[in-house]
Amino acid sequence: SWLLKVIMFVQSLLLIYGGYYSYEFAPMGEWMKDFFGFTRNHYDRLGHFTQGFFPAILYREMFVRNKATNGKFWTETFVFAACLAFSAVFEIVEFGAAYIWGSGADAFLGTQGDIWDAQNDMFMCAIGALASIACLRKSHYRILDKLQKLKGATSQTPQQQ
Repeated sequence: SWLLKVIMFVQSLLLIYGGYYSYEFAPMGEWMKDFFGFTRNHYDRLGHFTQGFFPAILYREMFVRNKATNGKFWTETFVFAACLAFSAVFEIVEFGAAYIWGSGADAFLGTQGDIWDAQNDMFMCAIGALASIACLRKSHYRILDKLQKLKGATSQTPQQQ
């Protein structure tokens, strides 16, 4: 859908920006740090929020288009679970990097001395997924319904119409 294309593009820009500057030193995070009086650069937290918010659209679209779930309740339950599962895998990769490279992984991890970084990252992903479900669910279902109707109309032969 057009919504999925837009949000994946925005997600890509946010990830590229964070990767370019290293999340710990991203200028937008420094601005937030100064403006809100944070003790650390929270661009990483924004990244994990979006890791739940934007992929929720992707997962919903996959589940609905493939008829993988039975009803909207189960679709949204699995959307939330899929966002958290991906985030958990990412945190395990970060753990592996920290284990293998020790302090050399600090620039990649961007924990900034936070011993609860993995838990905070997962929590931000959960908040992002729930926010996406709450804010975009209805409009996304409308978009998917329109696409399904359009697909049904174009897949009919002229004799069926």
